[in-house]
Amino acid sequence: MMRANLRRSAVVAAFAFAGLLSACGPRGNTRPPCPPGKQCLNTGITTEPFTLDPNKFQMSSEYDILRDLMVGLTAVDAYGKVIPGMATSWTISPDGLTWTFKLREATWSDGIPVTAADFVEGFRRIQDPATASPYSYLLYPIKGAQEVNAGKAPRDTVAAFAPDPRTVVLKLVNPTPHLPSILTYGGAMPIPVHAIKRWGDNWVKPGRYVSNGAYTLAARMTGDRVVLRKNPRYWNAGKVCFDQVSYFVATDLVAAERRVAAGELDTMTSFDPKRAPFLRKSLPGYIDPQPMLWITYISFNSQIPALQDRRVRLAANMAIDREFITTKLSDIGQQPLYGFTADGLDGYENPPPPAWADWPFERRIAAAAALMRQAGYTSARPLKLELSYYASLNRSIAAAVKADWRRIGLDVDLSSAETQIHYQNLVAKDFEIAFDGWTADFADPITFLELLRSSAGPQNHSGYVSQRYDALIARAEHEPDAKRRLMLLSRAERIIMKDLPVAPIYANASGQIVDPALTGFHSNPLDVHPKEFVCRR
Repeated sequence: MMRANLRRSAVVAAFAFAGLLSACGPRGNTRPPCPPGKQCLNTGITTEPFTLDPNKFQMSSEYDILRDLMVGLTAVDAYGKVIPGMATSWTISPDGLTWTFKLREATWSDGIPVTAADFVEGFRRIQDPATASPYSYLLYPIKGAQEVNAGKAPRDTVAAFAPDPRTVVLKLVNPTPHLPSILTYGGAMPIPVHAIKRWGDNWVKPGRYVSNGAYTLAARMTGDRVVLRKNPRYWNAGKVCFDQVSYFVATDLVAAERRVAAGELDTMTSFDPKRAPFLRKSLPGYIDPQPMLWITYISFNSQIPALQDRRVRLAANMAIDREFITTKLSDIGQQPLYGFTADGLDGYENPPPPAWADWPFERRIAAAAALMRQAGYTSARPLKLELSYYASLNRSIAAAVKADWRRIGLDVDLSSAETQIHYQNLVAKDFEIAFDGWTADFADPITFLELLRSSAGPQNHSGYVSQRYDALIARAEHEPDAKRRLMLLSRAERIIMKDLPVAPIYANASGQIVDPALTGFHSNPLDVHPKEFVCRR
């Protein structure tokens, strides 16, 4: 999912947040008030949430909050592992095409029972073209889903059924052994049918929001915070420690550090990697960067004529000094990236880097400049384009890429936008070259590779189209043998590494700041931290 995870109100957010940045006093003195006798957790997020509708969200900050509000058929634990959610058990037909889920007895936060019909409506609503969900493609394994999303079939042909109130049946296009992982994704969460019938799309407002998870929505203050309160009707409420969880918009990373030091924030979802040495000294035990299934890359807009020339895209890839970026501009263990998947996916063999990855950087620059000359560009007559980046990206990284590219005849102007606006521009193809990023929704290579499939729609930011690539992904989808499926996906990734619709830069490490007094906050490759598992010592 988009990290910095969009994924729209930069002026409002910055203005409202400005009044909150007085966090330099002694620890605890400026901590936001907590109801008497209650336990409260305050966490910082880098991006203003736009929506908390499970069928419409697209940012990691939104997903972090949704994970506390809603529970799907499956869920993830404090270690990022798949666990039963609303489904206590499930069975699979011999051909792998029919999955039957049995639901636990549970209610929405307003006391209305959660039923199988709420899940069925969610699976159909997300595919309705009117919903315009950016993540509908993740559920294309369900029979009829893709056709409905394309407007070629009525929504009730999505093969999700409720034979009784506590049974959900999904019929698939092809065997999908990783379906439990897909179903942890927010778009597979249930929808409160009764609330939507009453309020329509306005059901997501505080006072109307109905949830089935550990928390319910108490308040939203644009540009400031989202406040959640413990849901007493949650089926596992007895094990939830915090009575209130507040998500504060914290776009200024250095100011956020100060708020943690002052005791205003218990956790912060990101920090400036350059400041890791300082944080290790000033906040000992608060950071523990670990490898993540999160990649940062650059997307080339295929609608730009000059970028349709593979020589230009190859030259741009070769001329990025990934080693400098990950060692000199960061100190949290980011790794240079040349493919389109992060390491650490069980059973998956990442393709080897291209031969030029091992060349001395000056040799790469010379080869890249030669490619640009062949394409008609030199330092004296450069290709002039705009390189866009999101506000939460370390600007020095964008500046380093700009400097590298200038040496080969690619002259870019840097343009920064608030993160949500930046990703809106990517979806609308309103960019030339842009920084991009993706955090795995689940631990499988398809979560990355699906992004560049032509059917990915708005998430295929570069507009890349390859029949060979699409065909390999389709073959992998229909391959029942898990090992052969992963081999097909690896072959597909090699096509990406040859065609280069993107320029991979690095695989990330987690950048959380966490008060060591908290328990249940475990580093994991997905960097997911459901608050129902977090307590204070």
